[in-house]
Amino acid sequence: MISKNSFWVSLKENNKRRIWLWILSAFTYLVVLPTVTAMFISSYKTNNSYLIEQYGESAGMARIRQETMNQLLQIFNGDNLLLLVIISGVAIVSGIQGFSYLYHKNKIDFYQAAPVKQSRRFLTIWLNGVLVYLIPGFAGTVLCLLVMAGNQMLTAEILQQTGIAFFLLLFVYLGCYHMTILAVMLTGNVLITCLGTGVFFLYEWMVRSVLSGYKLMFFPHYSTFNQSDMPYFSPIAMFIRYSEKRSEGQAGILGTVLQLSLFSGIVLALAYWCYRKRPAEAAGRAMAFKVTQPVIKIALAIPASLFAGLIVSNIVGYSPLWNSGSPGFPVFSMAIVVVVVCCLMQVVYEFDIRGILHKKWHILISSAAAALIFLVFSKDLTGYNSYVPKVDRVSSAVLISPYEYSVYGDDYYDENLKYEDRMEYLADNMYLSDIGSLNKLLQKSIDSLGKYSDLSALYEDENAEWYCLNVMYRMGNHKTVQREFYVNMKDQETLDLLDRVIDSEEYISAVYGKMMDTIYQIMEKHADGIKLSYTYGNSIDAGKLSEEDALTLMKCFMEDIRKTDFSETRKEISYGSLEIAVQQDNGFYTMNRHKEFRIYPSYENCAAFLKEKGLYKEIFIDPDEVEKIQVINYNWDKSNTDMAVADTAVYTESMIDSAEPVYYEDTYAYEGDPYMVRQTYSDRDKIEEISHKLYPMDQGGADFTSDVDFDTDYEVIVYFKPESSITASYTGSVGCYFLKGEVPEYVQEDTACQE
Repeated sequence: MISKNSFWVSLKENNKRRIWLWILSAFTYLVVLPTVTAMFISSYKTNNSYLIEQYGESAGMARIRQETMNQLLQIFNGDNLLLLVIISGVAIVSGIQGFSYLYHKNKIDFYQAAPVKQSRRFLTIWLNGVLVYLIPGFAGTVLCLLVMAGNQMLTAEILQQTGIAFFLLLFVYLGCYHMTILAVMLTGNVLITCLGTGVFFLYEWMVRSVLSGYKLMFFPHYSTFNQSDMPYFSPIAMFIRYSEKRSEGQAGILGTVLQLSLFSGIVLALAYWCYRKRPAEAAGRAMAFKVTQPVIKIALAIPASLFAGLIVSNIVGYSPLWNSGSPGFPVFSMAIVVVVVCCLMQVVYEFDIRGILHKKWHILISSAAAALIFLVFSKDLTGYNSYVPKVDRVSSAVLISPYEYSVYGDDYYDENLKYEDRMEYLADNMYLSDIGSLNKLLQKSIDSLGKYSDLSALYEDENAEWYCLNVMYRMGNHKTVQREFYVNMKDQETLDLLDRVIDSEEYISAVYGKMMDTIYQIMEKHADGIKLSYTYGNSIDAGKLSEEDALTLMKCFMEDIRKTDFSETRKEISYGSLEIAVQQDNGFYTMNRHKEFRIYPSYENCAAFLKEKGLYKEIFIDPDEVEKIQVINYNWDKSNTDMAVADTAVYTESMIDSAEPVYYEDTYAYEGDPYMVRQTYSDRDKIEEISHKLYPMDQGGADFTSDVDFDTDYEVIVYFKPESSITASYTGSVGCYFLKGEVPEYVQEDTACQE
């Protein structure tokens, strides 16, 4: 016979008061989740049934099955946001409903009169809240697995990963559940509990957003690289980090379990302590403990006001780093929010509108704290912008140069063809040891910015050419320091320092060598439907290479880049590129990955090999392949004046030309522009002369990696002969530029805007 005071009886009695919650949880996990799984499988099969027609019954079904299993693996491996929403929702409802008796004085008296210890009552309610998720959740997961098995979609990998995900999600549930219980213990009614739970979930995110937002607003050397506003003290954020690392093959299950269990355990202990200390008269009040009222109010008012300042700054365009806008509206909004938050919270605390007039010293403290924080950022009282790490405290560093535009030049991927973000790729593979040179570059940036009123003045300086770079220092204490800094590419000392860093073996190995090794690994595999193709050329003329020739050219490239200065290649225009294309048939689609290695005139080994193979070309445009050349002069220097319309005869001629089939579309041209003048050249002598001075538009131009400046006043369209063997990217025509100072005089005269 079971005693009426047994723990089992208490558990059953408590469950009778939570029947509706059990029904809700059971419906979600036992009906909704398996149904959605079955619908997803059916939909995936139906929408991709064309593969059966394309590949045949057997092969098509195999492809559909494989792709469906891949999607299911992602969904039941924790990548499903819906699962996290369901889990956190059930946890919040369970936590509030289980301890809701604390909101009513008469229910508290009833429970306290019962011969049950507080610890046992707390344990009973807590355990029922866990079982409400655990039992239906486990049963629902099993049903989903049975649905997959019935559709022949269940594999050992899916079974294993689903089990791991369910185990981890249990700890996520506990973390959310315990945070809700803590909110219940600190409050006296359900509305305030809901608000408090929301604060627990969002407070850290808001604080981190405020800190990063003000750094971005006031600190010119703040770098967003490798930065995230995702909270650390959040079970959901911990699980998301695990999922991200798992997708990268770096997940540590035990570490994640330890973090989640430690977090949920500490929050539970704090909630139980508050439960024991909670006074009975707290029922119905906004806050259970009066001592927490001013602390919570001030802790909310300060970041709320600063957050409002950020939002208003974005609305009115206040950006002190760029000398834009005024701080008036942001500061005014911060003051208003401080007052409103403090007054509203005091009204809620007292449940009396007259509370708006009470505790004014809370407003003063919050206002002073918010103003101080704003001042710290605006005046850089912490010395953030002037900080340069000491060399002996840095173990290694990463330099992230500006994005170099090229068709495929910044594609990085691993041996499994998984795409890797450029910045993350370099951060994982670059270990620079020349910290002294990086520090000098950072210090030069700090000193230079002190001479300008703002960043707009920096970029308006005609005597300088500024580019923004990122550096990440790996400190000896396993922490990292990120900084954004500015370099003047017209400063010789800056170029010398960049040469030392960019020409180092650590930099070359990370940017080029590691990717080369990956390509070698893929070439060795040649499996799983992977196809490789090798092309050498440019946007005008390109041809296939054999694998042997590609390997030789890759070797020559690495030899040349190791003995060529960065500042030297900046003065050159790349005359060709080695492009490596990788394709893998995944059933539903073909995965494409590319990598481009640009080759410059100073690369002696590459030039010798290309000459040996008859692939080397000193000019881009072969005049013998050209039918005609059309030059468009936009006359930018005239377009902002009150000039008359261009000469009618010249413009009429251009209109006739534009009526012909044009494959390359003008970048800026539009019909009726009064200053734009076109001229077409069919004379062989002029075609010969002009062709030697032309460069394809996508071959560069002035940027961080190139000091070569095109004259963009003139746009040139080269039309190739119909019988030409040129494989132009623009199907018969290509857009080109002249270098500045190299436009033939007769072209300038022919396309000048007539007054």
